Amino acid sequence: MRSLELLVNGLLGSQAITIDEVTKDFGKGKGVYDVSFSVRQGEFVAVMGENGAGKSTLMRLLMDFVRPDTGTMTILGRTVGADLEIRRLVSYVPGEINFPDLKSGRAFLKEQLALYGMGNSKKADFLIKDFQLDIDARPKRMSKGMKEKLALVSALMAERPVLLLDEPTNGLDPLMREVFQQQMLREKKEGKTLLLVSNDYDEVEALCDKAFLLTGGRIVKAADLHRIHSSQEKTYIIGFNEEKDSRKTMQDWNIGGDDRDWRQLRLSIPLNRERELLAYLSHLRIAYFYQKEDSLRDEFEERRKEE
Repeated sequence: MRSLELLVNGLLGSQAITIDEVTKDFGKGKGVYDVSFSVRQGEFVAVMGENGAGKSTLMRLLMDFVRPDTGTMTILGRTVGADLEIRRLVSYVPGEINFPDLKSGRAFLKEQLALYGMGNSKKADFLIKDFQLDIDARPKRMSKGMKEKLALVSALMAERPVLLLDEPTNGLDPLMREVFQQQMLREKKEGKTLLLVSNDYDEVEALCDKAFLLTGGRIVKAADLHRIHSSQEKTYIIGFNEEKDSRKTMQDWNIGGDDRDWRQLRLSIPLNRERELLAYLSHLRIAYFYQKEDSLRDEFEERRKEE
């Protein structure tokens, strides 16, 4: 355990995960192609995309379950595929969970603790209670949600510095998703690094520093969540009763062209022009007016529409 602590502490602030021009082509457009990005130590990063986009393939490549055709990957400075020590640095929850046929979840966790040789039994007890996990049920017979809870407890109790979680909350109810988010925030405070596959925008915005949109096996969009949340602009949606008021607003505030629907306009302005806009609109007959929060959903869905 001491050697692992020294390794991780020596790399604090450096790249925890690097993916450099990685391609794995399964044929017929299936796989990942020329994917490159990095995750810094302590960062939480999400990969999003439609079914079949290559998200799970990327995770399996990082776990060395499949080998890339080209490109390289590292985890905490060690090359994936060339260093078995990596397995001691990563906790992984797959998208499709398949447990051994043991008599109970308790037996599975006990086996995992023995296998890890570095697990935290007190943390396991806390997580079991927090996730309301029935550890006396047979893993093979558990519901999807209960299997996800067991997989999360197993992964998190190992206290490994890098977490690779592939859609870990798909089977969880809203209450348990909130429990998951709170636990992930605790993991972040402890300096863990997370690569999360998720298509839940609320989940990603609550947890992550960055997000990548994967489409057809390629990264097509990257988003900085800190930038989105600290935008120096505000976006407003304005509804009009009269066309002349809308056309005048388009002209005065340089919004689009005359071919657009005049009944509703979207206007983004610097924060210091908010009062100016309110004063301007006070002289017009408007149907409604509200602020639209910037979001990851807007950025990624706009990019999807371009496909």
